[in-house]
Order: sequence, then C-alpha cells, then structure tokens
Amino acid sequence: MIPKFIFYIFGIDSFFCNKPFSYFHYLNIKSAAVTNPTYRIHIYFKHKPNSEWFDKLSEFCELIEIQEIFDDGIKFEYPEHIGDYLRLKMLYNTGGIYLDIDTICIRPFDDILNYECVMSKEYGIKDGENQISLSGLCNASILTSPKNYFINMWINDYKNNYKSEWNYNSVQMSYKLATQYPSLIHVLPSSSFFKYSWDYEGRKQLFELESDISDCYSIHLWEHRNFNILNTYTQETIKNTNNTVCNIYKKII
Repeated sequence: MIPKFIFYIFGIDSFFCNKPFSYFHYLNIKSAAVTNPTYRIHIYFKHKPNSEWFDKLSEFCELIEIQEIFDDGIKFEYPEHIGDYLRLKMLYNTGGIYLDIDTICIRPFDDILNYECVMSKEYGIKDGENQISLSGLCNASILTSPKNYFINMWINDYKNNYKSEWNYNSVQMSYKLATQYPSLIHVLPSSSFFKYSWDYEGRKQLFELESDISDCYSIHLWEHRNFNILNTYTQETIKNTNNTVCNIYKKII
C-alpha cells in the first residue's frame, strides 16, 4: 500500500532555518539510497543551498524546486511549521515515505509497506525534569498510502486547530488522532525510528557511546539540539571517531 518512494523537504526559507546544508545531511540522505536501493528518492526545495554536497545528491536523487507553497490561509509561526504542513499535503497526494534530513536509515522499510500509515512514538526527558515522558507521534518519519484518510484528517486539523506551540500540530495532534482512530494507523515502538531522543541521555547514546541499533529502521539526530556537533563532522573526523552516529557514517562513506 505504501509506494517505494522517499522524499525530503529542505530550504523552505532563504536562511535554511539557520541550519545550512552540511556533509552530515548528505550522508543521511545517501543512507536512504544505500539501505533502500529500489526506492525513488526526491529532494524538494524552495531555496537551493550553495553547497557541493547538495549538488552531489543528484547522483542518486532527483532535486525538485518547489514553485509555490500553498499555506491554505494558515498563519504559520515558524518556517519549520510550513514544512510540517507541506509534507502532509505531499504525502496525501502521492503516498510514500517522508523523512527529515537529520534521519539516518539503518535497514530497509520493505516489511512495513503493507500498512496504510506508519508512525512511531517519541519519548524524551524534558529539561528540568527527571522522568521520561511521551511527546506523541513524531512527524520526522511518516509512511503512508496515497489519499490516506488519517493524513487527510491531520491536514484538516492543521486548518482548523493550528497552534504556534512548537510540537502541537506535528507531534501531539498525530498522537491524539491515533488514539481516537487506532485502526487507521500502525504505531511502531519508539525504537523503530526514534530510539535515542533529543534529551541528554539520547545525545549521550548517539554521540558518546557505541549503542545498539539492531532494532531500528532509522534513527533521528535531532539537529535542532545537536547541529553544532553534527556540523563539525568531516570524512576525517568521522574516520577517527567511534560513536553510534560515526560508526553508521563510516559504512555509508
């Protein structure tokens, strides 16, 4: 039911949300091609970055400029929220697999393509707290069939209930819908896509230790918190660093 089609969105604003396209982004997207060699991969962009690594993506991806972004009258607080909404509109039209560009693919998605919609839970320890809590269903990885009913309901909630709160529509709303309509979505455990979170423990597992990723389809790198680490990675530093992320990158390189 889910097409073998992976896509990414980048460059919604001309400042690239203050996270320019970097070498680690290239490796993340290349991991999708290496792990899923029979899938089509598209990169959609509104503003094209001046980056040799972005240009190099054309060796295994199709780079497609977004001519016009339709916001359906929603007054988005952040450019990231525009991307959140746009991925749902595109998924509804074509189906497939949406991934954030700070996602590394670990193993093929083949055995979860027979569902109509697939997402994974996100957990984390909030700053100033000591207890891990459920954030919702994270929209950094979404697999869906075309014209999917769950995705359509999510789009309508954006139109009717948009909030400027950072993760309300992108993480909390999807979880509320999944709780109301559990038959419409296959919810995977957090280890499938988000085994290591954005919190201090997750950062340690990703960037200090050599952690177990055997149960992961992909891992998310939470660049909104870890960009300063990831942006230092070069072929040389990756070669000489042993941690969860760099050990995956070595195989891709």
